[in-house]
Amino acid sequence: MYKIETFQETYEDLPLTNFPVSEDTFERMMDITISMYPLIKQYNEYFSQGNLSACNNLLANNPDLQKSFQNADKYNQLRDGLIAMQRFLLTEVDELYHHVAQSAIGINDNPTEDEKSTVSYSAEKVDNMFNKYHTMRTITIPASGWNDNFPYINTVTVEGITPETDLKVIGVYIPENATLEQIKSWNKAAGLLIENEDATTDNSVTFKAYKKPTVDFMVITEGG
Repeated sequence: MYKIETFQETYEDLPLTNFPVSEDTFERMMDITISMYPLIKQYNEYFSQGNLSACNNLLANNPDLQKSFQNADKYNQLRDGLIAMQRFLLTEVDELYHHVAQSAIGINDNPTEDEKSTVSYSAEKVDNMFNKYHTMRTITIPASGWNDNFPYINTVTVEGITPETDLKVIGVYIPENATLEQIKSWNKAAGLLIENEDATTDNSVTFKAYKKPTVDFMVITEGG
């Protein structure tokens, strides 16, 4: 795996920034307040006299006054930090992007175990996985299809079913024009069904019942 190595040294030609070894800690500046006015006036008097030493001492002894001044040192700190960041992006990060672009696995519907955390599935693959569990069917189970021995079985043709189909009965289909007596008889018939782990083969589903249903009825299934 490619990674950017931790930097141990700053850029020699940019001495006023800690980047890329660590982030800079510039002091926040502040606006001049009325209480600072005497100091500003004193500074201007020293400056008009050409007494730069006194100006610097005044700044050094009054930190708040120093925070309100923009000078070459503060500008150069920002300059060095900005150039260091630009250089880092243009060299180190650009190299990382190039490596990722060359090494990305991309879409792979049949990844190895090591690749599974780094690939994307195609839309077709995702749709197939989704449909496997959410395809719904209505299957008619005819009363005439049951055998005469326990457990009673009834094999029904259903196009598209395979031995790998994971099918689950989720309800009884009731049409809008059904009568109360029909609904009762269909629900009673469906209640006789029992689990069949080997229900699906190519294009057919085999239902099991602990007692033979005597009416045709339809069940709603889910799975694909």
